[in-house]
Amino acid sequence: MLIVKGDAAIDVLAGTAVRPLPEARDDVVINNRVRREIAGAIATLRLASSDRAVRLTAVKALQGGATKTCCRP
Repeated sequence: MLIVKGDAAIDVLAGTAVRPLPEARDDVVINNRVRREIAGAIATLRLASSDRAVRLTAVKALQGGATKTCCRP
């Protein structure tokens, strides 16, 4: 997996620069739905933090998301 910006690329796993860019590659597009799912997953992981403020912020983030996506009649 590569992160490409302009003519530069970084191999995500190795953390090294990749030159030249590979000709055959697929672009991954992240839409708002995927961003929301990722934000929820990160908030869930933060519930295990030893820092009380981080846990509180995570709970608030998850609470706000629950009213938008869960259990509407």
